[in-house]
Amino acid sequence: MTQLRRRTRLLLYAAITLVALCNTIRRMFEGVKPFDWLMLSIETAVLLLILYEVIVGVVRHREAEKRRKRLAEVTQILSDFMFEGQSIQAETPNPHTGGDVTRWVGLVTEWYIKVAQYLSSISSRAESAFSLIINIEQADGHVLHQLGDSPGFYVTGQEGTHYRKLTAYLQNLRGIIEKLDAYF
Repeated sequence: MTQLRRRTRLLLYAAITLVALCNTIRRMFEGVKPFDWLMLSIETAVLLLILYEVIVGVVRHREAEKRRKRLAEVTQILSDFMFEGQSIQAETPNPHTGGDVTRWVGLVTEWYIKVAQYLSSISSRAESAFSLIINIEQADGHVLHQLGDSPGFYVTGQEGTHYRKLTAYLQNLRGIIEKLDAYF
């Protein structure tokens, strides 16, 4: 709203200056005096300055709007990746029931590659922040996977490592979404 008010005010100033400029030009046809030339140049300079401000304001507003739309698009894509990663996490195989660990590890790896490729195509800083995992191997080997009110189970071994990585990637992705302006 303030941008619109500012632009309207500048256009009003331009109109007033244009009227004064036309009045000066009209008086010059009645007889030119040195003061008329001075007034003409000052009014022309003021008019050009006002027009410059209006044009710069319009250009900046369009750029800001384009950036806002781009960030909304990136947010939607990253949110979709987050939902997909959370779905993979929810499908963590229970070692006691003999779930297909190889397929699940493949899903985690495929998801990671897909997200990393997308992020690297739009921001190397975001891709670095997403891929950063510190001391994942030194963490406790037993991770409790629990969904809702279910009793849950401990994920260990290869699945535990991938589960911890997936959890870290999801946290990193959430951090990128929350601080989108810092990365894009």
